[in-house]
Amino acid sequence: MRNAPSNIDENRLRGFLADRYRLSISSLNPGPAGEESFSYIAATVNRGPCFVRLQRRHWQPQSVTSFANSLMAAMVLREKALLPQVVAPYPTRQARAVCGFAGYTVAIFPLIQGRTLFNTRLSICDVAEVARLLARLHSVNPKSGFPRLLKEQFKDPFRANILRVLRDTRLCRRINKIDPSHRRALQLLNDHRETILEAQRIMARLRSQIRKVRPKLVLTHGDANLANFIKDKQDRLYLTDWGDAGLGPAERDLFHFSGNQLGTFLKHYTRIRKDVEVSTPTFAFYYYRWALQEISDYSTRTFYLNGTVAEKRHSWEELKRWVPVPHDSISQDIARIESILSKSRLTL
Repeated sequence: MRNAPSNIDENRLRGFLADRYRLSISSLNPGPAGEESFSYIAATVNRGPCFVRLQRRHWQPQSVTSFANSLMAAMVLREKALLPQVVAPYPTRQARAVCGFAGYTVAIFPLIQGRTLFNTRLSICDVAEVARLLARLHSVNPKSGFPRLLKEQFKDPFRANILRVLRDTRLCRRINKIDPSHRRALQLLNDHRETILEAQRIMARLRSQIRKVRPKLVLTHGDANLANFIKDKQDRLYLTDWGDAGLGPAERDLFHFSGNQLGTFLKHYTRIRKDVEVSTPTFAFYYYRWALQEISDYSTRTFYLNGTVAEKRHSWEELKRWVPVPHDSISQDIARIESILSKSRLTL
């Protein structure tokens, strides 16, 4: 876990939060940190424990706006669409989802204390509850009271970065005076670069197929993996991390549950969304996009970002899960999904 950046004056931050959110803070302690964000756990007198997220603001302006609108959508979902499972940010005094502080975008959330579904043994009841929640989310009318959200364009947002990584690793192939994780990652990417390039070509073909089908776009969470579902101490389910919320096909969220539990998931999902239609190519698209996202993320952490030895080792362990790209495994999963969808008569 990284410490908070040295340019953050915590006393000034306390005053800022008190002014913008009317928070009376009794303590402020560093929380989890990522590559582009870090956090504090705040104990407050008037709102209980809070999660304070600070995101670096060197993005393009449209990215900052998209992030703010996604979090505003979460606020609308919780308050107007009556989805209490949505962990939405607290509004500022100006009724906004985020605000700016010292070069960072700030958002404050209620702190949900519990365990993620990623860290628990997933039960049939858990799958059913998640399916019902996502079905209700996908049934919400995104034109009624919501901010403008990004629409899925079925592009490969990681293409340019991955091509840069592959170019740089080829140039660095014979360099040995580097840390072991770096050296192993160089060798891995050079040995299996063709599997990565093939994944990019497959994504391009899938994009063409999907655009011909013109799937219905619904309001999606955008990162509905098990780590973002939390069960609190009273066994209540919550869905966190709405920064990627946007308009997309249902498969954008559903592919996270396309494993062995897909049949059970769809059984409960379709009880609420009876008219849903999904397609195998769209599921395949998100399988490959997830793989390329992981490769892009962990290779960037390995080669371009400063990190501790432990962080570099973690990046290496994650990278080798996806390189070589598991084409055979993905093909088997897609064939299984196609069989389930065909039996359920849900395919486009």
